[in-house]
Amino acid sequence: MNKSVVGFVVLAALVFLASCRPAASTAQPTSTHYWTALEAYEQIRPAMLNWHADAIVVYIGTTSDIYSNQYISTDGRYFEWGFSVQSPSALKGTIIHIANGEITIGVDGIEGREIPLPSPGERLPLNEMIDSNEAIAIALKNGVTTDYVLLDVRIDRFDSITGKYISPSWGLTYVEPSDPSQEYRVLIDIATGEVLRNDFTYTPPPPTLTVEPGADQLLIRAFGEFQLYIINPQGQLLGIAPDSEKVITEVLDARYDPDSDVMTEDAIHLASALIMNPIDGRYRVQLHGPGEPEKRCRLSIEVRKGTEEEVLREVDISCQKGVSVVYEFTLSLSGEQLLSNITPVEE
Repeated sequence: MNKSVVGFVVLAALVFLASCRPAASTAQPTSTHYWTALEAYEQIRPAMLNWHADAIVVYIGTTSDIYSNQYISTDGRYFEWGFSVQSPSALKGTIIHIANGEITIGVDGIEGREIPLPSPGERLPLNEMIDSNEAIAIALKNGVTTDYVLLDVRIDRFDSITGKYISPSWGLTYVEPSDPSQEYRVLIDIATGEVLRNDFTYTPPPPTLTVEPGADQLLIRAFGEFQLYIINPQGQLLGIAPDSEKVITEVLDARYDPDSDVMTEDAIHLASALIMNPIDGRYRVQLHGPGEPEKRCRLSIEVRKGTEEEVLREVDISCQKGVSVVYEFTLSLSGEQLLSNITPVEE
């Protein structure tokens, strides 16, 4: 992984926004504060510079609240936005969240919470980039219609279709109102406005007789009455947030199953997270839930590198009620050890 990607490690995610998929929500009063992404940035900018004078923004995103029928408007405005910010001098990162005019600073919505960084990430060119409303206007000129619901708007640096890193781009996710499970992605370069991906006009290539190697996979499972809450090396989230109990799927090409259909021999609850083409780096996994005192509980981490190599590691978890434990591990598909340094972390 190159330095710019490593610098983006740990904090490019938003707990309340950016591709979160809430499990349940209650209707909120209609907001009188609506901004584009860059308008929202101007609102949080004083708080960001007060946090650290050299603070930079590495990620922006927001997600429609489909359970309250509150959607991002076609002019690119919404009442809540989130910003992942970093201080290159302090090597710290945090999240600044604005909703209905109120600003909070802290990871997971916890006021003041920060995360240490190994190196600074890639600064977004806020003074030169196109705004969210401009990105949506470009999408509407390229085959997207207002018949589709705009589910989320966020900064993307990876295209799951090509499996390659891309220049920072506005990632727009659309769904059909009648079938929200079917998502359509549009990627628009934030500097040039070029459409890098458009699922509305995408035509799959014809099949060939050659068989491509299997995709790399990372499978994380919790055996016991637990749920998983995963932070990948880019700071993107996957699983169920401990505080809000919302299902969050910020990691591309990943899915989270809170109650797998797979039955274990002892009929124990199984939650699982599958990440396709995972990135190298340090992962954090929090297991939280009531536990199962009379059964064996464990954390299972399995890595598959194409069709060539597979590693499985398991860690026994004490099944006490009200469990909240955190583990970290290192994934290195390009290194000698696919999976290493599985260690508990004191919260």
